[in-house]
Amino acid sequence: MKLSELIVAVMLFGFVQTTYAQQPVFYGAQFETIEEAIEVHSAALVVAYDNNVIEIRVSECENCLPTVYVPAEAIEFFVGDAKVEALTAQKLSTKHNALVFIDAASGEVNSVRYSTEPVGSNL
Repeated sequence: MKLSELIVAVMLFGFVQTTYAQQPVFYGAQFETIEEAIEVHSAALVVAYDNNVIEIRVSECENCLPTVYVPAEAIEFFVGDAKVEALTAQKLSTKHNALVFIDAASGEVNSVRYSTEPVGSNL
């Protein structure tokens, strides 16, 4: 085997391993999504003119700089257990604490669950 053939073989093997590592995990016939949940002070939504969410700006404390996340294609919003539309969530986004669920593989936000109580209210 020539050195050039060996280099090509190593590169192909590395590519196959990288590609394999990025494949989604299937258990039987179900797709398994692994999410990371973070509790945040605010999850402000940036909504386009067509009511689609462009980004979510997440602040972990009142004076922290926000971290910007991209929404998943099928993002969902909740207030407590009630599902709400993006425009309703946008109105609540800076006034309520939230739990943000982020896909571990893609880094996109799958859902945002806002608290039913406004920030600073007595529980």
